[in-house]
Amino acid sequence: MQIKLVTIIIPIYKVNLSLTEQMSLGQCLKLLGGFDIVFVHPRKTGCFPIER
Repeated sequence: MQIKLVTIIIPIYKVNLSLTEQMSLGQCLKLLGGFDIVFVHPRKTGCFPIER
């Protein structure tokens, strides 16, 4: 069993991201893609898919 030391948590607070936010998220996934990444959001935003 491998112990995971790092999990990246990214808060998402709205469904429609601006171009700048999309670029920022893309860069996070590019640089931190080797780690587990978890998105958290308020219930009011609902669940929506995020593709790499």
